[in-house]
This record gives sequence, structure tokens and C-alpha cells, in this order.
Amino acid sequence: MTKQFTLLLLALAGTLQVNASIKTIYQQDYEQATDASAWTSPNASANLKLVTGDAVYGKYISFAPNSNDRSAQTLFYTTSDFYGEATSYTLEFDAAIKSGNNHRTTELCVMSDGGTIKNNNSYIANNGNANFLFDLSNTTDASTYYVNGDASNTLQLPQSEWLHFKLDVDGTAGTVTYTVTKTADGSTLTSGTYTLPQGTSYKAKGVFFNGGRYFPTLSFDNVNIYQQLAYDVANPPKVALTAVLGTGRQYTLSYGDQETLHYTLPGEQELTATGGEPVTVTTHQAGVLEAYTTSGTATSDTVRTQVSADSVRLATPACRVSSIGQLYYKQYTVHSDNTQVLLNPTATLSYVFTPANGGDAISGTVANDSAITVNESGVLRITASANGYAPADTLINNETSYKQMFDYNFATMTRQQLVANSYLDVGEAFTDSRWSQTNALNFVVMTDNDEAASQAFPGLTLFTNKVPTIIVGLGLMAPLKDADGVTVSTYGSPLTITNGKADEYAVITTSNNYGASTATEVMQADEQYSLYRFSTVLTDIKLFVPEAVANAINHVPAEQTSGTGRWYNLQGVRLHGQPALKGIYLHNGKKVVVR
Repeated sequence: MTKQFTLLLLALAGTLQVNASIKTIYQQDYEQATDASAWTSPNASANLKLVTGDAVYGKYISFAPNSNDRSAQTLFYTTSDFYGEATSYTLEFDAAIKSGNNHRTTELCVMSDGGTIKNNNSYIANNGNANFLFDLSNTTDASTYYVNGDASNTLQLPQSEWLHFKLDVDGTAGTVTYTVTKTADGSTLTSGTYTLPQGTSYKAKGVFFNGGRYFPTLSFDNVNIYQQLAYDVANPPKVALTAVLGTGRQYTLSYGDQETLHYTLPGEQELTATGGEPVTVTTHQAGVLEAYTTSGTATSDTVRTQVSADSVRLATPACRVSSIGQLYYKQYTVHSDNTQVLLNPTATLSYVFTPANGGDAISGTVANDSAITVNESGVLRITASANGYAPADTLINNETSYKQMFDYNFATMTRQQLVANSYLDVGEAFTDSRWSQTNALNFVVMTDNDEAASQAFPGLTLFTNKVPTIIVGLGLMAPLKDADGVTVSTYGSPLTITNGKADEYAVITTSNNYGASTATEVMQADEQYSLYRFSTVLTDIKLFVPEAVANAINHVPAEQTSGTGRWYNLQGVRLHGQPALKGIYLHNGKKVVVR
């Protein structure tokens, strides 16, 4: 057998009575999983991953939140008859835990039927130290854990090291005999017997993990719930699709080492196997694969699996503009997502760029979520491929030349420039120790007039009906007040490109986490952009439009501006006087650069 509890079953074989069998109640080793959906998290689902390719564990679940306390859980069953008539059983699993480095709230708990989960909180505290079968709760330091909520029973938990957990549950006696060992050397870390409180069910419902802030991790694998019985039992085999081979399919059939496997492929005769080693079969014929087991006088239910012989196409790779410059320069970031494709294959991404001038084509491969740089006019073809699957292509016509329309560098705007602009008013002093490590002049400049703000920064619509706030030396911050001077939430305040189009691009640079990091992203100009609360400022924004559009800005009639002394932005909007901010403007029928 593979990692599916070979050692466990061999050990049990020597302890059971003659003709005894192992009845499997539940088994999950994630080897046939394509994602982490067996686990759920209320607000950190993005931190749940299915890790693949581990030399020892193959596939396993990883939960690695990086912020405040975050929890996740997996349930073994949802139906009340899951355990049937079983009142005694064994539960085993493997786990590796790393405590959070700030809160001592990390917890691993085997929940019982009837328990209540409170997200991001201690399970046993929320359940009054009841409704669980086994629990480890972090205490005063990263390594010390209470066992089953008992302050006199502690465990020194090795961080990020795989451990094996075994619980022998006796529902009649109301006890759980537990053992925690290191998988590396089999040494015992803790063992004992826990008596279930009155009213606590003996039925294990699932596993709960609460990761204490910051950067806790849980690795989890190899769940097995089983009974030792003194009579013959035949468990239904596990039939798992393991590979797509064009129009063919590969299946792996798993069964116990005390059982005989019987299986029939579509259009073929029945075959058998013994010894417990998984059987790998391949078929190119559509139909039904049937499999069952026998053990002594017992025969399991038959597992019937519908087999398809159709080809499977990969998902079309997605591309987005992640960098843009003058003329034809762009970077396209490629993303391949095959989570909705059978077996969630990993695609290889290749590309061919064919220049419009007839030059030599450029080809290569690119990693997922990485960028391809294009500097000239032409067509870019990106292909996703994987063995056994039909490939998928994306075509990008990089045939539009772009030109920069404006560049507002809010981080370098001086107080003199801002005050000279008649649409900006001097505001209150700005002090915040979290930003003190910067060279900010601690000065706020603001206006409460939407129209004035749009003329102060032509082409931008700044936080409608809220006060745009510029902190000299830092940049543009999400609004602190609305037009009536009332303090507002800084979340979700939209910044937009005035009359922005889908084929225009804004390049936005921000200073984040109170100046600890910077980021640059590209968005289509018809989208909204929201600054993330008080800890983020926008330092620079550039707009790139198709060159033909930029050249058409000359649509403002000369007679409208000639000799009048009036100033207009490049969208033809009249300004109230000579602008103080750097940029290109229209004045007396000509383009004028203000430096």
C-alpha cells in the first residue's frame, strides 16, 4: 500500500483475533484531492492550500494565516448515522503545528458531535471545556500546550514537526486513550486517558484549528477512523481517477491487505488482486468500472464509476497588462487556473510573439503569474499545455501605440505648489507617529469642492463628496472628512479616471503599511481604485491612452483659446487661472508644459 496506513494495518494484523477484520469508517489522505476544499475557513480561506509533491507525505493540507487569530476546520461527516452501531473506534491523523508569534491562542482540537464553533476563538473555552475528544491549547510560550484544557498536563510541542495522533475512543466507558508521537523517530510526547464530561458525545465530528496571531501554520494529513471487529468485514474499495490520458483514463483502486479486490473495466472480464497494494488501471473505453472486495465470508458493496473517453481541454490562460509605457511597451502577466478542469492539472505556459514588421518570431516559456515583455507592434500567442490534455490558446494583439497623458506625483508636490493652486486650501496640521519615520512635513492640504478638485488635477475624480487629502512629502490619502467636515471611514473611497476607457491604463504607485513598503499596479482606466484606509497613500498616478486619442486632444478649437489668456486641461476643461502643478495644458491655442 502507499501512505494509506500500511504500518498501521500491519501492526493491527498481529493483535486481532483469528478471522478479525478492520472496518474502515472514514479515511482521507488527500492523495486524490485537487484542492483544499475538504477544509473551510470563515475569513482566511485564501490561506488554505493543498500542498503537493512532498517526498514523505505526498499531498497534504496547509493552513498558514498571516494576520490576526484565524481559524479553519474540517468535518468528517454531515449525517447522523456516520458511525452506525460503532461505540468504540480508533482515530488517527498526522499534523505539524507552528504557534503564532504574538498571541498564545493557537489550538488544535478534535471536536465531538454537538460542539459549537466560534470563528477565530478557542474551541474548548467556547464550549465550556466540553464537546471535544482531544485538545492542545497554546499557553505562556510558543512551545507549551495544555492537554485537554488541563493546566497540570502540559506538552512541549516541537514547532513545525510532523506528529502522529492516535485516539482510542470507548463510547461505552466514556473515555479517550490518547498518544502523541513524533513521526520521525516514534518517540512519545504525551499519552494518557481523558474522561469525557457528562453530555459530551463520543463521536468525533472533525478537527478545528485556531492559529494565533501572527504567522501560525498547520500541516494536516492521513486521517483514518476504523473499528477492530472479531468477524469478517469487507470494505468497499476506493476508486480514484488519477490521470487523464487524452481520451483515456487512469484509475487507482485501493483496498485492505486482508481483502481480495475484484474489478471489471468497461468491456473487459473481471480481474482480482490481493496483498493490499493499490492497483493502477487504464482504459480508453467509455462505460462503467465496477469494483468490490471480499474477505472471508464477507463481500463489500460494489463501487460503480462512470468512465468517460472524451478529451479534456485546459482552461484558457488569462492575461493582464501589468506594466505599460510609451509606444508599444507592455508587460503581460499570464495566469493559468485549471481548478475547474478535471484533476486540476498544472499547465506549462509557452508563448510566441510575431512582430508586425515581419521580423523573426520570439518564443519561450513563462512561469504562471509571471510577465512577458513586449516592445513592439505584433501578435502574442500564449499556450497552456499539459500531458494528456488538449491545449488552450490566448491571442493578444499588441498593435496599439500608447502615449502618456499625465503624471501626478503626489509624493513630490511641494507646499508652495499646492497652495499656489487656487483650488486647494491649507488645512490642519497632520501628525501621526506611525508615519513619523518618513520625511513628511506633517501638513495637510485639502479642498471640499468636487468640481474644484477635478480641475486641480485634470483627468482625476477624487473621492466624490469627500475631502481629498494630500500630505506634503507623503502623497494623496484616502479622505478623512466629507464635504461637511464630518470624519468619514477611509475604507472603500473610490478614485477614478475622469471618463476613463477600457483601452486606457492608469499606473498607480502607493506607499503602504505606513511607509513600510511600496507597490505599483496597472488598472484599466474605466475601473475604480480604492486606497486601503489610513495606512496607505497614493504617491504617483500616470495615465496612458492610445496615441491616436492623445493626438486628437487638439480638438479644442483654436478660436476658443487663442488670445483669451484662458487655460484648459488636455480634456478641454477650462481652468481658473494658470495651473501651478506640473503637466501639459492648452493656453492661447497651444500646448504649454508647466514644469
